[in-house]
Amino acid sequence: MDLRTPGDRARFDELAERLGTRIRVVALGTGQITLGADILQRAGEVVAALPQAPATPDWAPGTVTFLRPGTVGAAVRSDRFGNGGSPGAATLADVGESIHRALPQAAGAESVLVLGSEEFIHVPLAVADALDRLNPDRGVRFSTTTRSPIVALDRPDYAITGTVRFASHDVTVDGPGVRFAHNVSSVGRRFGTIVLMPEPGTPAEVLSGPGSVTEALVAVCSAVVVVLLPASPVLPAPLAGPAFGSYAPEEVTWLLKDIGDAALEAPAADREAAMQSGRASYAESLPIEYSPSQEYQQLYRDALNRSAARVALAVGTVTEMALAARRNRPVLVSLARAGTPVGILMRRWAQQVHGIDLPHYTMSIVRGVGPDQTALRYLAAHHDPEQILFVDGWTGKGAITRELSAGLDRFAETDGVAFPRTSPCSPIPGTAPPCTARARTT
Repeated sequence: MDLRTPGDRARFDELAERLGTRIRVVALGTGQITLGADILQRAGEVVAALPQAPATPDWAPGTVTFLRPGTVGAAVRSDRFGNGGSPGAATLADVGESIHRALPQAAGAESVLVLGSEEFIHVPLAVADALDRLNPDRGVRFSTTTRSPIVALDRPDYAITGTVRFASHDVTVDGPGVRFAHNVSSVGRRFGTIVLMPEPGTPAEVLSGPGSVTEALVAVCSAVVVVLLPASPVLPAPLAGPAFGSYAPEEVTWLLKDIGDAALEAPAADREAAMQSGRASYAESLPIEYSPSQEYQQLYRDALNRSAARVALAVGTVTEMALAARRNRPVLVSLARAGTPVGILMRRWAQQVHGIDLPHYTMSIVRGVGPDQTALRYLAAHHDPEQILFVDGWTGKGAITRELSAGLDRFAETDGVAFPRTSPCSPIPGTAPPCTARARTT
């Protein structure tokens, strides 16, 4: 229902003009709400006339434990920024396992509530599901804090039977104010443990003290476990054609930074001298690239015609292996530059032969430096790492393969995200090795 006033609609139009975009509203119906100038007075009278809830029993305050799961890395973002930053299923299971170990064992079969924080809902809900599988006897429930006040009534026919209030701990984004958690307790009943999951990156010190959320929660439960997740950095947007690169945007997404204005080309002798002396890496400059002559282009076309069938067979074979290794859901990540056209051909094979549209990215890797860490963080934030499959145009002596492997090891240590090492030619547990079987049928 679209209940905007004419003034609201005008503000939408002004915002769209200021942002240089369009804001479209889709609604099944429109309407308006008229509250009247005395709405607050009338609401107060209604609330005052309601039966008073009985006093909360004088329970002993619960305990507070702060938990920092070490397996999440930096790939967690609030849904207010888009839920593409949610961790993969394996990471969520690890978080659930960490919380499971932190639950007070003395609580026995007491119920558990996982409490998200306003817009931070998706990850806490998924963690609650994982925790419920580990605690089938406890009865794990899920809820989230809110800025919306609701009158609580201890009646069997009323939805909100209890509420607690506390000061906002997210003052940098939302500003100060009162926040609420509804149904975290009722008269004579309370949860054994409340697992509080605030916004990723929230410091522990703002969650405790007078008027804080933990102070409010320990009054209504036996124990509070606060899960402090690290916040992921805001990652740069990837590039796409035709503004960047000559390929169509659906064929490849570039996890690169556009430095087209930089002067990188240098004579071969100057580049060689700088590299041999150790003053520069081979990746810090480019050889001068001349426009190919007509004769050169004809040689290329002749070579392509001679090798087209062989290349097509190789592309089909390796694509079938990739589909088998990732259960028809690989995310292709080619290594610039040689891997990019191979990844595009693999994507075309999967689309034209099987009707599968595979995501395809290109990222950079440099000998002595390793794979682009920002690109790896983007992949970890937007895809299940188990589905990532790196693609290159040749293996040579294996230098890039070793560089990639070592770089992924470092990334697992620093960011807590492990990309799989199962290659297309490695058997999937419980299945036959895909390489031989697939190659024979291609």
